Amino acid sequence: MSEQQIRERFEAFAAAWNAHDVAAMAECFVARGNITHPWGDFAAGRDEITALLEREHRAAMRESRCRFDHLALRQLSDTSAVVEAQGVLERVLAPNGSVYELPHRINAVVVEEDGWRFLSMNPTPDRAGR
Repeated sequence: MSEQQIRERFEAFAAAWNAHDVAAMAECFVARGNITHPWGDFAAGRDEITALLEREHRAAMRESRCRFDHLALRQLSDTSAVVEAQGVLERVLAPNGSVYELPHRINAVVVEEDGWRFLSMNPTPDRAGR
């Protein structure tokens, strides 16, 4: 396992998020990857992931910024790992027009396929804000 390469994938995802480059975010996933939105939407496959991220970045996330403050990695095999990340989405737009920060946790499975990529990503709000 290359811990550095996995960390670089998270950094690439955050950089793409901050540039609102949905195609680059989706490329961080393997083609058969999936994501579960914190509020219940599920997307399977890169096309659905792209559509979900496009909807987010046209609405509440259009001015948001993403950062990861902590990553904890656990190797499952030579080509797979589980990662728990803590981060913050800044400048999220609420339905009432106010802007807020959203501390979050991400549980992800990453696999080594043409570089380390997300197989599954499950972000949840971190209500404790840690």
